[in-house]
Amino acid sequence: MDTTPLRGSFFRRVYITMISRFFNLLYGSTSVQFESQYPLDESVSRLAGKVKPATLFNFSEQCAVGTVTEKRVSICRKIPFVRNSWKPCFVGAFELDGDKTVLKGQFGFSSSTKISMSFYFGIIILWTMFAAVSVASESLTDLYFPLAGVALFGVATAGMISGKRSARKDVDWLSTRISDALQTHSDGM
Repeated sequence: MDTTPLRGSFFRRVYITMISRFFNLLYGSTSVQFESQYPLDESVSRLAGKVKPATLFNFSEQCAVGTVTEKRVSICRKIPFVRNSWKPCFVGAFELDGDKTVLKGQFGFSSSTKISMSFYFGIIILWTMFAAVSVASESLTDLYFPLAGVALFGVATAGMISGKRSARKDVDWLSTRISDALQTHSDGM
């Protein structure tokens, strides 16, 4: 009995699932919306009053930092003496939906984190591919070169998962602050 087509499709599904989970880990986001009971201008000013501008040495307690304008809202949680590049940030904008003011956006990694991690993973993948080709064409005794790339990829992924896990409460914390400012509760989109 020939099981090659089944095996091939099974492994293809496994690889596609692994790759999609990895991309979701790095680039995934959660869409949310917050309805406000206030007019647009008052909603913007109420939220801006709850968010501190991002400065380097101005935080003695945890707070929401970022910028709030009608066209762009960008908010992250800042905890004193804690640095986590994998914390979720809210990015969105205020919109008028009929007679209601709605803040629509998504929680995800910051753009700088996505760019730097994409660059880092790209270098690791190129290293592994070139090292594998070099080892395959010359000698298999230097097999640790491509394995080092695989190990670096695993360590970076584990670090990203660990950082994301340590910031798992930030979405709820930020959602509460935004809802308090707009006096509503969040609804998933």
